[in-house]
Order: sequence, then C-alpha cells, then structure tokens
Amino acid sequence: MGPLRFLRLGWMVTLAVMGPMGCAKKTDPSPQPQIAAANSYLDAAVRDLGIESSRIMNFVPPGMCPGHFDLTPSQAGRLVSCSVLLVFDFQNQIASSLPRRHDSGLKISVIAPPPGLCITDSYRSIVRQTATILETANLLSVADATTRLQALEERMERLEQAVRSDMERAGIRNDAVLVSIHQEAFARWLGLNPIGTFRGSDIETPGPIQSALDSAAKQPVRWIIANQQEGTELAQSLAKRLSARLVVFSNFPDTAGNDMERPAFDSLIRDNVRRLVEAAR
Repeated sequence: MGPLRFLRLGWMVTLAVMGPMGCAKKTDPSPQPQIAAANSYLDAAVRDLGIESSRIMNFVPPGMCPGHFDLTPSQAGRLVSCSVLLVFDFQNQIASSLPRRHDSGLKISVIAPPPGLCITDSYRSIVRQTATILETANLLSVADATTRLQALEERMERLEQAVRSDMERAGIRNDAVLVSIHQEAFARWLGLNPIGTFRGSDIETPGPIQSALDSAAKQPVRWIIANQQEGTELAQSLAKRLSARLVVFSNFPDTAGNDMERPAFDSLIRDNVRRLVEAAR
C-alpha cells in the first residue's frame, strides 16, 4: 500500500469514528425518581396526587408479596436520587436492607394501612397520609394536594356506586364464603358473609384449616376467596374439598396501565368484582 493511499485510508477511518460523535444530538438524561414506593399500592396513591410516573420508582410488581422481597443492587442504586421512601408498616425490614450510604439522605416514611386494602375508605386514608408526607418533603404543594384529594373523593363515590350496581345485577348478597384473612374485610364490604378465614399455605397451621372446614360443614360456602399475593395453593385445595368455586382477589394494583380513564386502584377493585361476578354465573 503506497503512502498516499495509506494516509487516505487513515482519514476515512478517523472520520468514520468521529462522524457519529460529531453529528449525534445531545439528549437529556432520563429523569431521576424522587419518590420510592415499596409496593404498587403506594405507587398508585402517589400517582393519584398528580406526581408524574418518571418521578416514582416502585420496588415490587403487583403479583408479588410485598412483605417478602429482596432489594436488588440496581434498585438500591436508583434510590440515590430519591428523597422519600414510602413503605407500609409490614415492610419495615426494607430499612435494614438499604445500603449504609443511603441512611442519611433518604427519609423512610411508614404508612399504616387500615384493614381491607381494597375498601375505598382505606384507599382514601392512604392517599391522605401520602399527601401529608409529600407536602412535608416539599414534593407536593398544599393547593395541589387539596385539588387532587377532592377529585379522588368524587371518584371514589362513583366507584362505590359502580360496585354496588355490579353486585346487585349479579344477585350477590350475603353469600357464605371462606376467605383469605387478607381479603376478609373487603369481602364483608362487598356484602359477602365470611364464615371462616385462612392464610397462605406456607404459613397456615392445621388448626385454623380445620376450623374453616368445620364452619363450612355447618353452612355450605359458595366461594373460596384467595389472596393473589400469598398464593392460591391452599385455597385451591379447600375449593376442591368443599366443591366450591375459587375466586382470586388481589390487594395491589397494576400501575403500568394507569391513566385518567382507568386509574390503577379503580381497575383493581373492578377486576376483583368482575372475577366474583364471573364465578357467580
């Protein structure tokens, strides 16, 4: 290869490498989250206060048990930009799992959920608690919180009416059920009659199981209601033993499809009711 040809080839390689760098447009870095939610329920509450999804990070998908999970290194790294971490009181183990470098810069705010996460009054309470926390952290103005809470109140009233209508049309009222203890309050709110409760199969002991079976022997049950987050193995066994239909409720919404037309919490409740209505047919 002659000197001139070698020089020309060298310039071509140099321009090929530099060209994309010189022509590339600078892009803004992805927005960093400011609020960490330890479950999708709290994620939904934050969104209902008007916080953009890009400012929120959620640790636990809705199908997982929020009380038993490990914080991944990538999740711990993203916490660097967050000033508030919202957790339920049964998730206190999260604090001990955080890297030491986050201890001083991250405010861990514990929220005590009322019984029955799917009850509208429970959601109202949790959103109000969340609003107070974000106001204190200067992440939400009082005016915006007031506006959002008023809109939420009106929406919850419409949701309550829709649930009552669905239940009435399906003719579901005071039916006897065996239900996961994590769904008992919601089942009562729906107008069902829980005559016995149980826990997930990995932690339940024989005594409560036998007690639930004894109750069902005295009064036949129409449905066995399981809680998605704790698993359905025991509920399936009970349903087979008692020749009852299995219905699976969830306590945690899917925020991936959250929008103004179908907010995550509302979708959670309507989907639970839909499963019950379908099982009644």
